[in-house]
This record gives sequence, structure tokens and C-alpha cells, in this order.
Amino acid sequence: MVSVLNKDIKTKKLITISGNLDHKSWAKTLNLKPLNESLSLTDYKQQFLSLPQIHYVGTADTIVPSEITEAFIGSAAPVVEIQGATHNKGFESIYQKIYLQD
Repeated sequence: MVSVLNKDIKTKKLITISGNLDHKSWAKTLNLKPLNESLSLTDYKQQFLSLPQIHYVGTADTIVPSEITEAFIGSAAPVVEIQGATHNKGFESIYQKIYLQD
């Protein structure tokens, strides 16, 4: 999000793994108290979606369910489901692929 706020930073590509892109929807979905004093990416959504990006989500992630990322991104960028991956395990198979991306 830094490059969205600072035009001097040039982003080549944004890659997330189990990223929480919409903390307001996340808190509501999981019946959690909203985060206080956190910047909301929804306030910069159009700028954010204009960046080249790809998002990896785990089908077994109960911390940041894939539906939150998919709803936020829509068809603007690829959202890749990793079967059986949880919030912090199961993504090992994609690390080399991510590392080699341009």
C-alpha cells in the first residue's frame, strides 16, 4: 500500500499469501472487533487494483478466508487457491514459482 500513498515508489508487482486486504470485511465476517486506527485499503481500492498483482489464498484458511480476498479483488487480478493450505501452512509448493516471477 505504500506505493499507493507515495507516487515516488515504483511497484513492479504485488504478491500476497494469505493477505488480509479488507480488514473491515474480515472483522465483520469473523465477528471480531474492528481494527482501530488502521488504514483501510478500501479507501485506496481503485489505485490498489491498478497495480500488477496476484494473490494466493488457502482453501483451508480460517484466519483470512479466501472469500474475503476474492470479494475484494473481484476479476481485477488473479486469486489463486492453494488446495488444503491454511493461513500459515501449505504454501511451500508456490515459493519457488513466486521467487522466479518477473
